[in-house]
Amino acid sequence: MKIQEINKDVKVRKLQEDNRRLKKSLDETRKSKKHYQHLIENAGEIITILNYDGTIRFENPALKRILGYKSEELLDNNLFNYIHPEDRRDVERKIAQVVKSVGNKSSLEFRYKHKKGEWRHLESFAKNIEYPKFGPGLLFNSRDITERVKTRVELEKNQQKLFHAHHIARIGGWEWDIEKNEITISEELRKIIGVAENAKINTLSEALQFVHPNDRDRTDRIIRKALDEKKGYRFEYRILQPNGGVKFLYGRGEIETDGNGKAVKLTGIGQDITELKEAEQKLQLYTQKLKKLTAKQEKIRENERIRIARDIHDELGQMLTVLKMDISSSISRRKKEYGDKYMSKYSEEISEVVNGIDTIIQSVQRITMELRPGALVDLGLKDA
Repeated sequence: MKIQEINKDVKVRKLQEDNRRLKKSLDETRKSKKHYQHLIENAGEIITILNYDGTIRFENPALKRILGYKSEELLDNNLFNYIHPEDRRDVERKIAQVVKSVGNKSSLEFRYKHKKGEWRHLESFAKNIEYPKFGPGLLFNSRDITERVKTRVELEKNQQKLFHAHHIARIGGWEWDIEKNEITISEELRKIIGVAENAKINTLSEALQFVHPNDRDRTDRIIRKALDEKKGYRFEYRILQPNGGVKFLYGRGEIETDGNGKAVKLTGIGQDITELKEAEQKLQLYTQKLKKLTAKQEKIRENERIRIARDIHDELGQMLTVLKMDISSSISRRKKEYGDKYMSKYSEEISEVVNGIDTIIQSVQRITMELRPGALVDLGLKDA
């Protein structure tokens, strides 16, 4: 009898201990539930539980703050009804992969319709889970990344503008990580050089292989000097394309140093100035042709001056001299025929005519000398 009472007492104490443990476990469960409920209700992200077909079973209060809907407004509605039509197919494809097995997960990015009608960009993490309350389903954790997407789109637009500007100006960039000895080349510079996008140019030595052989050593010396002096550089050089074509480039670069003054990075640009160089060469050719044409025209004008000078000197000068001689001879004959007394009254007028002829002869000589100076005759145009 006593043994039975003892066994009974032991069982009672065990039941009481089990009851205390169960009560403690229930209390902890309630606290844990309350804690997780608090986390869910105050989470910064939208927490959504869906059936596999996309039917919404639960939404936390963050839905109101981010998308304007109350939690209960979207219950029993289908998630896909609120996804942008252009994004729907991609979301359906990814969810179809997730629902294949519990534990599967995937990240998604799509546009979701705000209650006001605007589209908000959401970044979501979907996981296939087993919920006691809802059964198998999908857990979505979503955050609003609209501003980030806008910034990204604006950045892409600016990059496109920059690429377009570089394309118009025919400028490409490159960067050399000196410590790693790695080179990064922009798309535009690859086009200028004629290198395929997937072609590897890892080191400075490899990059120098695209420089024209006659400019290679000079290019290497300029870059090495810039590294030694920690100064930028600028110079013109030629590159040799894989197809054998030659292009002229204007290069500029800046050296970046660390806190100890050690060169760690070189950032440079190469601008295609081939058309400018070709135009410069054509200009030089035209200049040479113009000089030759000018010299030829000058020679023609000089020959014309010589001819005119000779004509004036030889013909007009001689005619005036003959005229002066004829007048003098005529005066002598008239003096013999009529005597000095008769001719004296005409002597003054005749002297004026003769003096006028002398003045004309002097003018002819002066004009002849101006048209063809003696130095030109003796030395030639260039030496004179």
